[in-house]
Amino acid sequence: MILEGSDKVLVEQSLKITFKASNNPTEYKALIVGMHLTTNMGVRRMIVRSDSQLVTEQVLRNFQVRDSHLAKYLAKVHSMAILFEEFGLVYVPQAMSFGLGDWSIELEYI
Repeated sequence: MILEGSDKVLVEQSLKITFKASNNPTEYKALIVGMHLTTNMGVRRMIVRSDSQLVTEQVLRNFQVRDSHLAKYLAKVHSMAILFEEFGLVYVPQAMSFGLGDWSIELEYI
């Protein structure tokens, strides 16, 4: 996960996943961890670039969630999103992520 502040300072945060999970729950958990990190840092504006089209479209309410476990993660993301003055999620295909990893987050601090 890469956090990029308004002053273009990059912070890379590695996450160690110590549980067995498929890709989509892991994508949601990474997003939730990123949201926790940024709220603790006092971030007001959060724009996330993700290479997960499914998660992006579900968060934006363009795709339905059929899995009850994913629905719980989605509800958590939506409840946390209201903590920001602005929250956005943009799908960036992996081939266009330019080495940013799975998640790249642009931030604006208070």
